[in-house]
Amino acid sequence: EGKSYRTKVNGKSYHLYDATYLVYPQVRGKLVIDKIRINGNYLRGGRRRSINKASEETRIQVLPPPAAFTGDRWLPAGRLQIRESLTHKLDELQVGKPFTRRVTLVANGVVGGQLPQLKLDSPGFKTYENTPKRESKTEGDGMVGVSRQEIVMIPTEVGELVLPEIRVPWWNTRSKKMEWATSPAKTVAVADAPVDALLTVEAPVSFADGSEIPGGGDGPWVWVSAALGALWFLTGAAWAGQWMMLRRRRTRVVEHKKEEAAASVRAARRHLRAACKDNDASAARSALLEWAHALNAPADRLSAVGEYFGGEAAVQVAALNRSLYSGGGEAAQWDGAALWAACADWKEAPVEKSVESSVLRPLNPT
Repeated sequence: EGKSYRTKVNGKSYHLYDATYLVYPQVRGKLVIDKIRINGNYLRGGRRRSINKASEETRIQVLPPPAAFTGDRWLPAGRLQIRESLTHKLDELQVGKPFTRRVTLVANGVVGGQLPQLKLDSPGFKTYENTPKRESKTEGDGMVGVSRQEIVMIPTEVGELVLPEIRVPWWNTRSKKMEWATSPAKTVAVADAPVDALLTVEAPVSFADGSEIPGGGDGPWVWVSAALGALWFLTGAAWAGQWMMLRRRRTRVVEHKKEEAAASVRAARRHLRAACKDNDASAARSALLEWAHALNAPADRLSAVGEYFGGEAAVQVAALNRSLYSGGGEAAQWDGAALWAACADWKEAPVEKSVESSVLRPLNPT
């Protein structure tokens, strides 16, 4: 987005249009930036004259990620920050009671789509990572990428547990060094679920000292036995009610996860179809990785996506990968029709399998 203004040079008035373009190379090799052309008219001596001007063509050599970068996902930025918050206080956590860990990544010099999705290994917790909400915005002469992700966590153990440290590797484009953005680990105390409060049942009868139980040929022990039997029945009913409540809670979590996963798969499928239709190799790569994440597939790079799906899809994904990293003009000539034909019949069944496999184990195992 440019800005227009007037200025004087050597006593002459000029109308200026100042525009800044952000360029993000997607593949290594030679990058050619076309000439910028302008066509217009101006007045001179009372007559309208036409003008046609063009800038010089710009050629840039795009380098591959340096060997010093050992992270899984290439992330060059001027600065990277991690901001974190919890929906519950650290001393209010209970077994079986979910809370949310909200993590925001803010990076200067990148777009939101370049920021990674976080996956945390959290012993003692069941975790559900939502798909991040990413956005890009201009700030000064550059771009700022933002990724907001919510991680739902459910404690499964009582005692002191650790919320793991968050570490994101990135390449500092100012210092030319690999760095880690971190959010420190947190120790939390998890209390047992307040089951006792739900199971406390008052005795249905009480005995006054010296009182006589009506109906009495068999004496008070008949009534005591009946009261104890009723208490046992009510206790069992309360346990059953608690078990059903926990079961319904697990079912709701699973159903929500299914719906969310299915929506993510459908969105990734639409993105891939549009990229293949436009023959946009870079967008197709992003859509394939998005699809793999939605299926919870163990694939964090393009070659692994092909291995996951196999068959003709693997052949076409490999062809896409070669076109992106050939260093020449193959990416511009890539035809997405063959890739979409190979991927159009992919089923969404892996989503169901992934979600069912994440069903919570019982909080009170027997």
